[in-house]
Amino acid sequence: LRTRFQREAESIARFQSPGIVQVYSSGEQGGLPFLVLEHVAGSHLRKAAEQRKPTIDEAVELVRDVAAAVGVAHSRGIVHRDLKPENILIGESGPKVTDFGLAVVLEEEQALTRTGTIAGTPSYMAPEQAASASSQLTPACDVFSLGVILYELLTGYLPFRGANQLETLRLLTDEDPVPPRRLVPAISPDLETVVLRCLRKEPSLRYHTATELADDLDRFLRDEPVLARPLSRAQVALRWMRQHPAIVFGTVCGLVGVSILVGTWASFTFRLAAEREQKELQRQEAQRNFEWALKAVNRLVESADIEEFGGHAVSPVQRELLERARTLFEEFRSLPAISFEVRLQQAEAVRELARVTTRISPGQAAADLADESSGYYRLILSEIVGDDSGIGPAGPKLLIQVQTGLAGSLATAGSIYRSLEQYENSRVRLREGIDIYEKLTEQGELSPSDAAGYVYSVSDMGWCALREKNYPVALKWYTRAIAQMHELLPQLEADSRLYRELGRSLYQRGLCYSRMGNEQAGQADLEAALEAREAALSLDPLNPDRKHAVGISCLGLGRTALSDDNLDLAATLLGRCRQLHEELVNTYPDVVRYQGLLAATHESCGILELSRKNESVAQQEWEKSVEYRRRVVLQHPESQDDRDDYRSILGRLLRFYKRRGMVKELAHQLALASETYDEFLKLAITREDVSQQELKEIEAELQEIKAKVTNLVEPDRKQGSLDKE
Repeated sequence: LRTRFQREAESIARFQSPGIVQVYSSGEQGGLPFLVLEHVAGSHLRKAAEQRKPTIDEAVELVRDVAAAVGVAHSRGIVHRDLKPENILIGESGPKVTDFGLAVVLEEEQALTRTGTIAGTPSYMAPEQAASASSQLTPACDVFSLGVILYELLTGYLPFRGANQLETLRLLTDEDPVPPRRLVPAISPDLETVVLRCLRKEPSLRYHTATELADDLDRFLRDEPVLARPLSRAQVALRWMRQHPAIVFGTVCGLVGVSILVGTWASFTFRLAAEREQKELQRQEAQRNFEWALKAVNRLVESADIEEFGGHAVSPVQRELLERARTLFEEFRSLPAISFEVRLQQAEAVRELARVTTRISPGQAAADLADESSGYYRLILSEIVGDDSGIGPAGPKLLIQVQTGLAGSLATAGSIYRSLEQYENSRVRLREGIDIYEKLTEQGELSPSDAAGYVYSVSDMGWCALREKNYPVALKWYTRAIAQMHELLPQLEADSRLYRELGRSLYQRGLCYSRMGNEQAGQADLEAALEAREAALSLDPLNPDRKHAVGISCLGLGRTALSDDNLDLAATLLGRCRQLHEELVNTYPDVVRYQGLLAATHESCGILELSRKNESVAQQEWEKSVEYRRRVVLQHPESQDDRDDYRSILGRLLRFYKRRGMVKELAHQLALASETYDEFLKLAITREDVSQQELKEIEAELQEIKAKVTNLVEPDRKQGSLDKE
């Protein structure tokens, strides 16, 4: 590690470039190496792009400038090997490349990189880098990474991204990217050609250095012809033959056999077969186009990085990606079915449409789509079972595929109904899906990823029971789910979602134990949940929901420590939660649940500071909590829980003011509370999803809150329910 740390300083010391963060000094202090780097006032490229998506020309100009800077390194024999948005800082003077910790000097590379070692970030590394082919590491590796960055900036998602690192590496080495113009038609053919040249599997077919790429991007910006050209038909054919040697060998053998049987009868049958083959090729081509387009949209959804159900967690950038995906899924839904395979993919498209819909606007429409997807699978299943001759030799395999798809669509429907608090509807679908998963498991036909879907359904059954306060039943389901997840971990050890679900199940089982009076078992589960959620975050450190889950665990354990008077531990846990959620709220200001948890954290921090006799700090914490709760209720006037949370912390703060004679502050909060509820009622009236009955309840609550906050400044009257903890 020290050698590689020193390598960064030595690499950058070889040259100077305005587009690269400079190293001013390096050395050791207390046995630890250090670098003194140039300060760049700004953020990294990913954060900047999330805050404001660049136009096509802006994206090209930015990557051109980065490529020019990297080209300077290439001219000194240095390959960066870890180019990605997080390693590009956006300062006032333009982009600057940083983090040369994995950089290599080409003539020295073999001395520091062991065979079989993969260095870099999977979604951004070149195929030869993923294959640990140190002898093939050239500046073309960085060109590939720059192509990925440009592709992502132009289309909004990565060209190679699987469910986990292994799947990403497989896509990287085996699959071609979806041409960017299929996703964003506004991209010009010339620019698409430049991007695809960067992403070619063979290093020799890419730009040789980043400088060549920068020059071609500059030509594009000047409206001049670019030097990049699409692959010729011969090159495409040669590459295909390299990727499919078995088919090529079979074809050659077939041609030899045909040459032996040349004759009139052979000629006739050949023409007949050719006609049939032409029709089959057309059918296969149509199916491939469908599969390719569907795969592109699925990657679009993955780019949104949303796994939880509920529209409250969707940022503006994520919402844009999901809206685009929803439009495309609607188109897939209406395409003519040309085969069983395409019909299966249409059923999957409807399932994804349900998931996208519930992420954008949770409601019954999403649940109906999930049920529609299950209906498609049931129809296909009935046809397969009823007519074996219709599925050919691939019948058993297709049958398993349909059964797995049906179980998955039922799991999706169950999760959506659970999020809508329709627990009976949720249980019916989850139970049916679990039964199918169990049969497939007994037959040994369930893949690890499908087994994960199975265990998530088991966990959701626990969730339904927990929400209905049926703690013994919830405990049974969660215990089963946790045991199955531990069995899956060796097979899916790089799957951050599995760790996330394990953390959730442990956390909620801990709640069950606590509410059943077994505090010791509950505490143990809460601690194990934090460990699992930290593991999920380490596997996917940029995922905001991973940070949110860690924060939930820290807050729960922090409150327990607070109630046990373990103030130092409480301070550590609450501080971790606050730090994570301040970052999340700053990055995703429109995501309400992040604000809600930050409000809860400030409230607990206020209790902590009051226990330490720091009254002024406690006051500040509670005032921050009130402000965040106020923002939440104004965004979601339909949520009774959010309104109750606002009233609770408001009451706590008002009592604090009153008992200390802080009349001015008390009057200010009362006035603000009155204004908030007036505005709150106006917003509720304009919302289509708020019923007349709910409006009446909100209006009654408004009058009640005004009366009760008035009671707080009249010492001769009894305090209202706001005084209750």
